[in-house]
Amino acid sequence: MKLYRIRMRPLSAWRTEWQSDTVAGLLCLMVSRFDGADTLREEILRECEAGRPPFVLSDAFPLDYLPVPEIARFSLKGESKKLKRASLLTRESFLRSQRGEALTGEDLLSDEIVCRTPHLHNTLDRRSDTTGAAGSLFSVTDYFGTLPEEEFFLSIYARVRDDYLERLRGLFGRLAQNGFGADISTGKGQFEIISDLEDASWLDELCNSDPVEERKGVVVLSTFQPAESDPVDGVWESFVKFGKIAPDFGTDQVFKPPMLMFRPGACFKTNSTKGFLGGMVTVSRVRTTEIKQLCYGLAVPHVWREVV
Repeated sequence: MKLYRIRMRPLSAWRTEWQSDTVAGLLCLMVSRFDGADTLREEILRECEAGRPPFVLSDAFPLDYLPVPEIARFSLKGESKKLKRASLLTRESFLRSQRGEALTGEDLLSDEIVCRTPHLHNTLDRRSDTTGAAGSLFSVTDYFGTLPEEEFFLSIYARVRDDYLERLRGLFGRLAQNGFGADISTGKGQFEIISDLEDASWLDELCNSDPVEERKGVVVLSTFQPAESDPVDGVWESFVKFGKIAPDFGTDQVFKPPMLMFRPGACFKTNSTKGFLGGMVTVSRVRTTEIKQLCYGLAVPHVWREVV
């Protein structure tokens, strides 16, 4: 599987975070809507069940930035406040970290390039379509770039099977026509594709370096859930995700059960060269239909240094 990058320009604020499992799920939804559920099962789900995903995605990152590898944080001293805020590196700093070079506080970037604005809304009763009891408010967040629209873009990295490259290009095109995430009917989540699938093999260059002993590790660029067979020697940040079920299932049940997920930047000690971790997870059932979630994580090589 070769590594590519696709760039997108948001045309409006978005209300769903661009996490890899969400993007993968929406691409699957495009297959189901346009080509049918049987095609989705044969083309993607069965391949993922067999551990042969046709594509594995990263989260979307602003511009050319990449996540801070968690193992790199341990070599930074006296930078506690900045460490808490920092989530991004420039491409050059990320490549240095991959090679095992120590970072400094100057390398760390906060994600203030993406602005978050919360809004309060009334809860609606699904049966009467009226507001609920007094005080039944909930918060939603608008995300948008802080740069001028023509300068801002998001990057998603993807490992893709050679025979699926054209298909994935088409699915992203369909998603751009549909919109991304929540409240697309009110104009949120609109975006356009501004690049082809560009070669991103520079993220894998460490795979070709010597000696082999110096690169027994990976860093994951995705929101993902490890599989049982994945390495356990690592450093990561986890969180609980409350996902939603697509409206196509025709169910009143909106939320999936909570899932423990790992954030981008998780690092593991491993000799594996397959380029991804995680797998497909069955999260719930609607009548006779199982709800599955693609929880794969795109992994790139990173020199492993023992954490002390």
